[in-house]
Amino acid sequence: WMLLPLLQIADSARAAAVALDDAACRAPKIRRRGGRAADAGDGEADDVAGRKNQTRLVELLREQFQKLNRDRERRAAALVPGYQLLRLYDRLGQASQCSFLLTAMGQHRVDPATLPKALAVPLMFSWGKNCVLEGNIVEAEERLGWAFANCPPAAKGNRRRILQQLVPCRLRFG
Repeated sequence: WMLLPLLQIADSARAAAVALDDAACRAPKIRRRGGRAADAGDGEADDVAGRKNQTRLVELLREQFQKLNRDRERRAAALVPGYQLLRLYDRLGQASQCSFLLTAMGQHRVDPATLPKALAVPLMFSWGKNCVLEGNIVEAEERLGWAFANCPPAAKGNRRRILQQLVPCRLRFG
């Protein structure tokens, strides 16, 4: 019963961190007397400062994922911060960080059909997308196929995003 409220809380925290970081990037730079921006520096420093809230949320979610993952009774709840971490890593361009997470989640052997669809479908999509990036086409096709089959027909945008990953996988099989 707790997965859906936990998903909503984690989703709103991620959305707030993204919105705060986007607002910080759009904020006008404060000019000093010399004409330089007060926070001017190299582009990398500006980029890291523009993702401060998302980076902090990654740290918090990673800590929560590890705590929940250790407890056998709460392992299903670990899928919520795990899914949010996958989304944040994708947004931050840190796909290489996903391998430890997917390995830990893969040990659970959780049947996605037992999870709420609001968690299972996007989780399988994110997992399949990362499998494509790692070159594991067989597992990617399996996860993306499940996500597509269980995605509501009215969610046309989600179905399109799943198909953008799934069609190349299936074409590869022939």
